Amino acid sequence: SGFTLTELLVVVAILGIISAVGITSYNGYTASAERKSAENLMQQISLAQSEFLSDNGTYYSVAEAECNPTTETLADIYLNLLGSTTQAAATEKAENNEYVICISQDNTGEEATNTDYLITAHNGTETVPATITITMNSEGEIDVTEIE
Repeated sequence: SGFTLTELLVVVAILGIISAVGITSYNGYTASAERKSAENLMQQISLAQSEFLSDNGTYYSVAEAECNPTTETLADIYLNLLGSTTQAAATEKAENNEYVICISQDNTGEEATNTDYLITAHNGTETVPATITITMNSEGEIDVTEIE
């Protein structure tokens, strides 16, 4: 009147399979949520760029050419565009973000007048290489590049 060793092994194997599927699904879900969060932050930055343009007559950019997104560039964006009150608060927000973001001038349009911007986000840091790069131009077009 009990379970045999074979029955217990079968139950443990089934639980192992179910947990492996669950962990894989959960990791995909969190990665998708982090990416969507980065895209939403890029939309916020785009709205802040419109306000910055109306106040200053030009778009805000961290770099004139292509930029390398880091925690520092994201902290600058939080401080100068998104209304963080102190450098410490901006740095804390940037460090808690899964993606690092940078804004550069975009000269790929019909006229090279430096009036457009390009927002670039990486899910990696300087020590961990990025596997996903998201770019958004001043027209709001988003392009996602995944590196295998």
